[in-house]
Amino acid sequence: STTRKGEGTGIGLALAKEMVELLGGQIKVESKVGRGTAFEISLPVTRNAPLETDIRKDIFVAMPAPENLPKKSKACPDTPNTMPAWPQNEKPLLLIIEDNPDVIEYLQACLGTGYRFLTARNGKEGVETALEKVPDIVISDVMMPEMDGFGVCEKLKNDPRTSHVPIILLTARARVEDRIAGLSHGADAYLAKPFNKEELCVRLDKLVALRKQMQEHFTNKNISEKSEPDSPEEAFLQRLVAIIHEHLGEEDFNVPRLCRSIAMSRTQLHRKIKALTGQSTTEYVRNTRLREAKRLLETTGMSVSEVAYQTGFRHPNNFSTAFKNYFGHSPGGTNK
Repeated sequence: STTRKGEGTGIGLALAKEMVELLGGQIKVESKVGRGTAFEISLPVTRNAPLETDIRKDIFVAMPAPENLPKKSKACPDTPNTMPAWPQNEKPLLLIIEDNPDVIEYLQACLGTGYRFLTARNGKEGVETALEKVPDIVISDVMMPEMDGFGVCEKLKNDPRTSHVPIILLTARARVEDRIAGLSHGADAYLAKPFNKEELCVRLDKLVALRKQMQEHFTNKNISEKSEPDSPEEAFLQRLVAIIHEHLGEEDFNVPRLCRSIAMSRTQLHRKIKALTGQSTTEYVRNTRLREAKRLLETTGMSVSEVAYQTGFRHPNNFSTAFKNYFGHSPGGTNK
């Protein structure tokens, strides 16, 4: 192939080595530039074959033929799944970047109905899809045409639209230095092919759980424009809050205007805010207005109506209702 950068280090050699060693044999290679490569496999011949139950046949998951793929079921049914039962439109959106269609089909069969899937057949297409759709998780091969998995990690982790998205690299390059390279480019996990299905499922479950913890953290934290951000995600929310505060008294400052101010599409901004806070863009703008209203009521002598107009609410009655729904008490009961 003329498209792969790492020709000759794919899954075939890893599978051959694993199978030979399972049979108690050895595999050797001799290669000379310009002359070719010779592989030598030595297998022992004995009359002491192990019992079938002793063979480590379920340690690794190889790629079966399409007709032998597992039937689709709930996500990772063989693992102690910690994911909640998501409604269809709220299931995590998982992007698989892989140039082998059989591997894509196998991953989808393994993960079952616990996710919604996007697929891309090379690194460049994967980055474009991720930036447009902003998935919840990315699983990427390392050796691909157009752009390798390391390049995918670097692009996505350095773009504010996708910097929060966890990335799992799946590859046959299982050396320690390869793992370090993947992690140094921003990968959240690095699994070797042939991969252990159960480990992949547990990794995915934990990444989804971490996302829920991140949402709780940012939901409960008062984002201040003046404080030093602890992460790129907090820096993004600080920028968002600053833009909302700039237009705080403008009742017509809406989501389309916010999207233009932060240079994101409506879908990109919605999925970014949803991933970080669990709120829609409209909810986040309204709640930011309400938090500022509460601060004004606590620190100034402004009346409830004045604060309502100051924070972009056209009608004080609507402001009072929204305030009570968010804080659990009316604005008139806020202590100064």
